[in-house]
Order: sequence, then C-alpha cells, then structure tokens
Amino acid sequence: MGGRLILCSALLLRAEAETVEWSPRPPIYEHLGQKSLYPPDGTVDLLSGSHCDLSKRSLGRTWLVEFYHSSCPHCWYFAPVFRQLGAAYRGSESVHVAACNCMEKENQKACDAMQIYRYPTVQVFQAGEEGAKKLFEVSHTDKDGRAKSAAQLLAWLEEHKLPKPLHPEATEQGADFAAATALAPGAPPGRPGWSWEYHAEDERWAEAHLGLIALLKSYNGRQPPASLLRVASFVAQNCLHGCDRYHLLVERLHSADLRDATTVREEVERWGQLFGRRKHLFCKDETCAVWQLFHVMAGSVAAAQFGLRVNSGGATVAEAMDFFRQTVDHFLFCGPCREHFLNAYEGCSYGRCEVLASKQDQAKRLVLWLWRLHNGVSLRVLREHPPKEAVDRRWPTYRDCPGCWNPRVVTGEVIEEVLPGAP
Repeated sequence: MGGRLILCSALLLRAEAETVEWSPRPPIYEHLGQKSLYPPDGTVDLLSGSHCDLSKRSLGRTWLVEFYHSSCPHCWYFAPVFRQLGAAYRGSESVHVAACNCMEKENQKACDAMQIYRYPTVQVFQAGEEGAKKLFEVSHTDKDGRAKSAAQLLAWLEEHKLPKPLHPEATEQGADFAAATALAPGAPPGRPGWSWEYHAEDERWAEAHLGLIALLKSYNGRQPPASLLRVASFVAQNCLHGCDRYHLLVERLHSADLRDATTVREEVERWGQLFGRRKHLFCKDETCAVWQLFHVMAGSVAAAQFGLRVNSGGATVAEAMDFFRQTVDHFLFCGPCREHFLNAYEGCSYGRCEVLASKQDQAKRLVLWLWRLHNGVSLRVLREHPPKEAVDRRWPTYRDCPGCWNPRVVTGEVIEEVLPGAP
C-alpha cells in the first residue's frame, strides 16, 4: 500500500511539473444570450430564433449560411475556414455570410424547419417569391473526407456561379494550423481528465447522463421512434446510480408523441431537471459527455460479465455493440464524426470484429475496442487539424491511468494487463 502511495505521489508531482494541454478548443462567444463559434462583431452574421428559418425570410441577395452545433468538433475546426469566407465577402452587396447555432434551444425549431440534421451543414440561398430558396449544399470536405480550405471552398463556389468576393486574398492564409505533435505511450503525462479528489464512477456517471441528454435532444423526428426508446432503455437497463429516474425517462417517452420532435426534446429537458448536476464537471462540451456515456456503458456491461456488479440489467456484449452503432447512426449530431465512426465499425477497425469472435474475453475486448476507437478518433483529429503546440490526446490521461499506456496494451498485443485480476 505504501509503495502504491509513493508511486501515485511521484506521478502527481511529475504531472504538475511537466504537463501539456489535452485538446485545443475554440473560443466560445456570447451573443444575445446564446453561445457562438463566431464573434458578434466579426465577418459572419449571427442568426438566432426564427431568423434561422430562411424559408420564411425575404432575402435581397444570395446568402451563404452555416448551420452548426457548438459542441461538434468538426464545427470547431471549420469555424476559422468559414470566418475567412466571411472576410472574403465582407462589404459585398451580392453575397451575405451568416451562421446559426442549432444547439441552442431557441434555434432548434427553425433548424428543424430547415431540415438540418447533421453538422456542420453549409447551404446557399437566394430570394424566392415566398421566401428564400435553397440553391445547393456546400460540402466542407473533399471526396476523401479531408477538410477543404477556404480557398478551395471559394473556388468551388465560383464554379457554381456565386458572385466573386471583394477580398479573395482573405482565404489565402489557410486555416492557421501548424505541425502536429502526438505524444507516444510513456511520454510525459498530460492534464488529468478529472481531479483526483473526484469519485471517478460517480462523476463520470454525472457526465454520462449529460451525454444521454445531448443525444436524445438531437432527435428531429426523422429517426425511427423505436431507436429513441432503445437508447433510453439500454441506459436504464445498465445504469449505475438512480436507476428509477432512467426507467421513468423510458416511461415518459413511451407516453409521448414521438412524431413531434419538439415534444420529445421538451420531455427530455424536463427529465434532466430531476438531476442536481446539470453542468459539466470535467467535460467542456457535449461530445466529451457522449464519450463518457459510451465508456460507462461499456464498463457497466463488462463489470456484469465479470460478476463485479449485481444491479446490472444483464445486457450482453453483442447488445452493447449494437447500442453503440445504433446510437451513433441515429443520434450523433456531428456529421463527419458519425461517418468516421460507422466506417471504422463496418471496417472492423481497432479490433471491433474480434470482440464477438472471442469466446472467453468478450467483455475485456469490448472495453478495449471502444478505448482504442476513442483514441484513434483523437489522433485523427490531431492529424487533420494540427494545433500550434503539443497536446496530449491520450484518454484516459497518463496521470489518471499510467498502466493503460503500456505500449503492448496500446498495440493490442496483450489485454490482461489492463484489468489485472479480472477473469
């Protein structure tokens, strides 16, 4: 015991002395009580409320509009590119550049009316007889899924007959990214995911329920109603604390009119008021909370398989795998994130197909598959959107779980060392 305390103290001192950021995040601005990825006095006009529904507005010129979710990582990385497009068209009498944050409650009805289901979504509108008419949608990535630069988007827009901008040079600086530095296993520890004073299971579960709320509030009526009930039911079946409240959510959804997306979102929001914790503890956005939900669900199912939990609903590993896939497919609000996840899943990446192929250690492989997938996503983001300084995208962080970062565990050579003593 004393040796473990000494080791923990040494790791703690090392973490305080030598630490790097976990993830660069964009500045979040406030405008009329709403969050925004764009400054109020910048080159992108900020839309809110009914103004986000362009189908009911009379436009005097062509509009280039981004619909985004301020917790979507791909929206973060697209923001500097879209700002440059705004700068290119600044002062134009022909093209107006604007954005709407569909995460905000006041904007959701308008985003539903505009049939915005994935973020970021960029569209071009022009004046019509009874309101704005959508001309076309603008892809912010190329056919290989790589993010386009502002200059590439501008060239594409000009090919599609959009008026030339007054300041095309504004797109020539690129996205202001520098070379990435990804830390290897055994590198200096990054910042902890949460304070060591927290009770990890309780606090992660608090984040997880916020992740569930974020997913269910992305319901827009296009998803099969049964998928909504499956997600809520699975979490209730495998919950860690306050299970009665999760079963209550399932009952409320069964009683709600699932054809009305607004009614469903309001019901989910009312249910969220039952919890004392309504703000993030260590996460800074809903995407992080969704990952916490996934990891907690995988851990709960695995613990039941190991015989370590007596109050689990007994979901199988196969049911857990289906839960992850269906939840991402129907409810993940970040469009590119959803596509990347599903491609990795169907492609058996990160050992996904080995999970159910194993007859003895499916639970361990479930937890490790999700862990490797999460870190694979983080490294992909680093590779595609390099920060200016080194960041530590390993999760859990080295300080929180130094044993996780044994190189043999990372590469999948061994799995026993991650959960010593587990059957």
